[in-house]
Amino acid sequence: MGKRKIGKSSVKYTGKKNTSKNDELIEFESLIEKDYLELLDFDDDVQKVTSQPETIKIDPKYGLDKKSYTPDFLVEFQKNANKKNLLVEIKPEIELKKNPEYFDKLKLALFDYCKPLNWEFIVVTENSIRNDYLDNVSRLNYYKSQNYNKTIANQVLEILETGANTFLELINSISNNDTLKQDVIHSIWCLLSNKIITCDLSIKISFTTLLYIKSNERNTN
Repeated sequence: MGKRKIGKSSVKYTGKKNTSKNDELIEFESLIEKDYLELLDFDDDVQKVTSQPETIKIDPKYGLDKKSYTPDFLVEFQKNANKKNLLVEIKPEIELKKNPEYFDKLKLALFDYCKPLNWEFIVVTENSIRNDYLDNVSRLNYYKSQNYNKTIANQVLEILETGANTFLELINSISNNDTLKQDVIHSIWCLLSNKIITCDLSIKISFTTLLYIKSNERNTN
């Protein structure tokens, strides 16, 4: 069956998001869905994301009170990632707690649907994705397509080639001029967003964050 269209809603937060995974905008109908798209956009293993990809007939044997179901997203991965494509349902945690029996039945029905396709079905809530990692990724996605000073970037890499430095150490090593420091900060964020340098993204990035260079990523041109 064809994919379901998302219309405007007075009770839902709907919209469209530009990502690096698709040639077209991806539709979402909640803030949790929008946050999940941020994570997918940053994931190099993700090849394509489809919103409301298809409507699936539900066999009555599963005991659900609906005859069909439309997942929120289909996530397709690069072949060399060796990951199963995902059918994804996005729900607030409170809805799962209100009706756990329904979601247990839905998981079983979708497990059986996905098995012959070698796919996987998952349910994502705000509790599973809203953390420091999401905060970092959202900020890095903002810098991903921005221009930055290549001279400063090469200075950053030259310093990091000798060993890891904190964000603040890098800034102070390159400049004591307040105006130029802003360019250094911007360049560091751009290098992080393009994964030329990296850090522990599970902890919120700050001036004390330890940064290091990724192997084989010396060229910033």
